[in-house]
Amino acid sequence: GLIGWPQFAEVDRIVTECLGGQYNEMLSRRCFSMMNYPGLTLEADISFTTFHNYHLFVAKQMGAMDGDRDASMHYKYVVDKVKNTKKAKRYNKLFDLFIAHDRAKKSKPFATAVKKSLCAHTPNIRVVVCNEKVAGREDTTSSQFAASSHNLLILLTEDCFASAELCEDVLAGAAQGAEILMMTNLEDTVMLEQEKKKAPPEVQAVLSRISVVEYWKDCDSSCCCKLLDLLQFPVDANSKRPQPNRQVVFRKRENPTVLYLFQRCEEDNEAAVGLQALANLGSPLSKCGELTRTEFLRDGGLEILVERFNQYVSAPPVAEVFCRAIANLAQTAACSRRMAELGVVKTLMEAIQSHSDLPLLQGDACRAIVNLAQDPVAKKSVNEAGGFQAMLQSQKRFEFDPTFWEMRWGMKQMEE
Repeated sequence: GLIGWPQFAEVDRIVTECLGGQYNEMLSRRCFSMMNYPGLTLEADISFTTFHNYHLFVAKQMGAMDGDRDASMHYKYVVDKVKNTKKAKRYNKLFDLFIAHDRAKKSKPFATAVKKSLCAHTPNIRVVVCNEKVAGREDTTSSQFAASSHNLLILLTEDCFASAELCEDVLAGAAQGAEILMMTNLEDTVMLEQEKKKAPPEVQAVLSRISVVEYWKDCDSSCCCKLLDLLQFPVDANSKRPQPNRQVVFRKRENPTVLYLFQRCEEDNEAAVGLQALANLGSPLSKCGELTRTEFLRDGGLEILVERFNQYVSAPPVAEVFCRAIANLAQTAACSRRMAELGVVKTLMEAIQSHSDLPLLQGDACRAIVNLAQDPVAKKSVNEAGGFQAMLQSQKRFEFDPTFWEMRWGMKQMEE
């Protein structure tokens, strides 16, 4: 019989993980190539005899053939563990994570960067991208790969749900019980709630409550670890959750969003995009919004946010996204109190008064006032600043403007 590269890679991945190692496709390719005659590519097959001799060599190197009873028992234990792991529920599906995007020219580099980061920092996750050809399964469609994955990650880009292929992938994955997640790029993103409305009704139903994670290439290890924590894996006695790279585990995890706000955002467009990503992470649609808000508070993000708000309050496009981000963060009472202590209410009132002709900003600002008022300390600050009176005035001014009411009540209904 013969064995090809796809079968070898599958076995090699399981063996590596059973031994507690970190899978590396390049090393696996090198081992496979060493079994071939010089000049043959990965498309060539090797015989079972060659494959058996390779593992026999490994056994000899471990000392299992030297009469060492402990080494022999250990080798037998590893062999049995690999056999049982292959039967685990996790391996009933082809992939742990399917990355879906709209196939647009701008989305492909984003998907490539995400997969590269995952392979570097969480190498034991079996990842496939929707537009990727998998060795040995060239005839399989992307929807079939989505259905054969435990998790499905959607890359959020403008008009992404206008893509019929992306919608098919999402529905195929959801139908087979895949966990649906959304990734927002800190350097280039759009408003999650608006993009959701562009999707077909059946896809909107799937996106009604999902986990939202961030990505920034300059802090990709933390992004990958957060994503790994949110992925779902079948739990049984024969397999365990994949672990991140050991270099990532033994260091304090950074907060990419806080770092981005601190290190970047010196230009209006950078600030607007970064804050929209923050608003997406804390969106009422996000299942992990509470976790995001708690970590943002813990890592000092609110102090940086308020400082940036004071810096950009006079710039309408940036001030609008600030109000949205504050409204979403204020869903957590602890964040509301801290923002009130930092003086965000005063800056929020300044934004309302300075940009009285912008319905989107006014709607988000009114929702921010309502959410801030859930904490007694913040409510006192709102009262002292005349926040409720300003909110009533805005509601009267935009009484017949659907854009205002979508931000004021539409988003509030999502929170509930």
